[in-house]
This record gives sequence, structure tokens and C-alpha cells, in this order.
Amino acid sequence: MTKRSSWVLSLLTLSAMGCESSDAATTRADATSPTSDTPSGVDGTGGLPGESIEEACEHAKTGPFKDVTATTAATDAPDATAEHTLVRVALTDVAGGKGGVVTWASDEAGEVAVFVTRDVPLAVAKVGGAALELEATVALSACEDVPKALVFDFEIGAYTLTFGPTSETSVGIVVEHLGGAHPEGE
Repeated sequence: MTKRSSWVLSLLTLSAMGCESSDAATTRADATSPTSDTPSGVDGTGGLPGESIEEACEHAKTGPFKDVTATTAATDAPDATAEHTLVRVALTDVAGGKGGVVTWASDEAGEVAVFVTRDVPLAVAKVGGAALELEATVALSACEDVPKALVFDFEIGAYTLTFGPTSETSVGIVVEHLGGAHPEGE
């Protein structure tokens, strides 16, 4: 099944379940183009799997929580890897405002959504490698605690997440692999 058909199937499934309609927009996120080839967020999910949104929303509200402070250099960046956890990132002073770098280790390959608690610029790169293309930015109305998700295609390995510049002093992230929910109790 292609990535697009998977998103469409998720969107149709959620619509059939009676999800509330909204005008949230999904945009193709190459940072310069406002057009999209991904499904529109007609149900407030942007076509993301409902269980991933529910997971992110639950962890944003009830935890568990992990606190880290971003650094200005990737070589000193703290490890923010924490499955099924809201990672609260304190941003540091950078040129143009607040920002910084944390690392994330992915133990799975595939699409990943980085759910964010605030609209803060985010760039992801493979450690020692090139920046990842942002596949989609999804505005969510289904959960006010995580109003936005950024979708990337991860391989197994370590990544840097670079935030800012922004006027925000912190941001929370929940990273979810878009393959389904975790077992109860995790």
C-alpha cells in the first residue's frame, strides 16, 4: 500500500467513525510551497492515523514527561529519545531568539510524526548527514494540546532536532511512529 493510499484509508476510517469536521489544512512542507499532495485535514486529523493522534494527545496531557535543555551545538545536544512520552524542551538563546538542538534515536524505519505543543520552527537531520525533507505539516484540531504534527521519513539511527529561532522559551514534543498505537500500559 502506498503512503498516500494509507493516509487516505486512515482519513476515510476516521470520517466513517464520525470524527468532527474542521477546516484544518495540511500543507506540503518544503518550507517554500503552500501546496499539498497529502489529504486535507477535513476531520481535524490531516489524515494521520487516529491512534497516533490519540497517543500524542494522551501523553501531552498525562505524561510521562521528560525534561531536557536544548544546546546551541549538535555535539553537546542532550538525548531526547523517549517513546510514548512528552519531552519538554527548554530552548536556549540562539541568533534571532530562542532555539537549540536535541537528539533522537529511532529504532524503527518509516514515517514518523513529531507532534509539537507550540508552533516552533523544526528541522531534522540524520546525525552526521543531510537534513530530512519535511513530508507534511499537519494542523490538528482533534487535540488542542498538540495542535501540529510534522511528518518525516526516518531510518533507523540518530537524528538532530533543531528548533527555532522563535520567541517561545520551550516546546513539548511527542514522537510517534505512524504504524499504530502501543500496547496498554506503555
